[in-house]
Amino acid sequence: MPARRPLVLAPLLVVNLLGCLRPAAPTVQLQAFLGASEEGGYEMAEVTSHPGEPQSARRVIVGPDGKVASSQTLASERAQQAIAAALAGTAGRRTAEDSLGGMEGKAFSRERARVLEVPDQLPASWPIEPVPGLKAQLAVERRAEGGLLFRVQLEGGGRAALLSLPELEGGALESVLLLPEGHLALARFWASSAGAGRHRLEGLAQLELGKALASLLNARAIDELKQGQLAAARGDLEQAIRIAPEDALARYNLACALTLEGSLDQALLTLGRAVDQDPDLRREAVRDPDFAALRGRVEFRLMVEPRAGEEL
Repeated sequence: MPARRPLVLAPLLVVNLLGCLRPAAPTVQLQAFLGASEEGGYEMAEVTSHPGEPQSARRVIVGPDGKVASSQTLASERAQQAIAAALAGTAGRRTAEDSLGGMEGKAFSRERARVLEVPDQLPASWPIEPVPGLKAQLAVERRAEGGLLFRVQLEGGGRAALLSLPELEGGALESVLLLPEGHLALARFWASSAGAGRHRLEGLAQLELGKALASLLNARAIDELKQGQLAAARGDLEQAIRIAPEDALARYNLACALTLEGSLDQALLTLGRAVDQDPDLRREAVRDPDFAALRGRVEFRLMVEPRAGEEL
C-alpha cells in the first residue's frame, strides 16, 4: 500500500507581532499586502516602530513556498506617514494598505488575490477554487479555548484539514486573501489599544493552504488506489504536487499509481524525486508491494537499496 500520514497538518506560519510591545509609549507594527505574483508568492510592506529602538521599514517579497525571497529598505518618509496614519486610525479599520499602497511591482498585483471578507460574527465559510477544477470549502470559527480554527474540506465533505491561529486581544480577523496557484492564503488582522500603552498592530499570517489541500488529495488518492481507480488517484496526486511541490509523500504515492498502471519509466523518475526530497521514503519503497513491477529494474535497486554500511 502507498505510504500514509496522519491528517495533522502543517501549522500556520503566524507572524507574532505582539511579543515586544512596550507599555510606556506608542508602538506600531504594520504589514500591508501589496500584491500577488502569478506563481502564488506575494509582496508586502513591513514597518515596525518600538520606543528606544531604530525604526524598521522594508519591502518584502515572499515566494510561493512561504519563505522570504528578498527585501529592500523602505523610504523613511513613507514609513513615518504609515505610522502616523496607524496611530490616528480608528479601531477596527486597517490603515496599512491605505498608507503604504501604490508600490506594486510589475510582477505583483492586488487583483490576483481573492478577498474573503470576514463577518463580525463567526463562524463563516466560503466556497473556494484554489486552482482550476479543484473545488473546496474554507471555514473559520472561534475555538472554545481561544483562538481561531480554519477548516478546509474538498467538495463533497469527508476529511477535513485544520489550521489554527491565535486571536489577538483588542483586535479581530478582518479578511482572508487567497493567492494564485493555491499555495498560500493570508489571514489579515488588526489590533489596537489606547492609553499609556497605546499601540497599533496590523498583520498578515500565512495559511499553508497548499499543504492542507495536498494532504486531503493524498488521503483521497490512497482510497482510490485501494479501489483500483488509478486514473482518479493519479489526477488527485498530480494536483497535490502542483499546489504543494515540496510534498514528497504525494510524489511517492504518484509513483505507486504510475507503477500500477504500467508507466514504469515515469514511475521511476517520480519515485527518484520523492526519495531525493525525503530519503526516509526509501525504507517504504523497499517493501512496498505497489512497486513489484519495478523490482527487477536496476534503477530501482540503486535508488532504494541500502548503501555500504547503511541500514534501512
